[in-house]
Amino acid sequence: IVAGPAHYYAFDLLNGTQNEFHAGNISGGGGVTVAADPTLNQLYVLETYDSTIGTALTAYSYANNGSITEIWQQTGTGIGNGGSVAIGPGGEIYAVDNSTIVELDPTNGSVIRSLGGQSIANAVTPAISDGFLWIFSPDPTPNATLIYDLATLTPHLSLPGTRGSLNSAFDGPGA
Repeated sequence: IVAGPAHYYAFDLLNGTQNEFHAGNISGGGGVTVAADPTLNQLYVLETYDSTIGTALTAYSYANNGSITEIWQQTGTGIGNGGSVAIGPGGEIYAVDNSTIVELDPTNGSVIRSLGGQSIANAVTPAISDGFLWIFSPDPTPNATLIYDLATLTPHLSLPGTRGSLNSAFDGPGA
């Protein structure tokens, strides 16, 4: 599965057959990491969808026969661009923008919880490990890695050092 601005593709691993499961009305460079939840047979793409919707988090169901079907889409607060999403231990989806962390229901995309007023670096993909969510912050100087408790979605710890808002190969704390 690969996704770039407004064009998302799946390739058959056995014969290379291409399936463009979303074709928007723009094109361009870039691309994002697609998150997959094999328990729910769902894919999550956080990328430019088209010229009207812009950046969106779109969920797709997939089947063994190669079919991929859009099931929901979320835009707005917490749906930043340039990164991807993290999948929580219960299947919850976590996304961030520059000021907000959102937890979404994987079945319908509704916001379960959100935490605003944060200082989050550009284009961050959150990482989840052992009950904690990790993201990068451009503040305070020097930059910091922020750790949040998943059970309460509250700040737990701040560690010095991160890429901040720089454009680098290390887009997420798990990189």
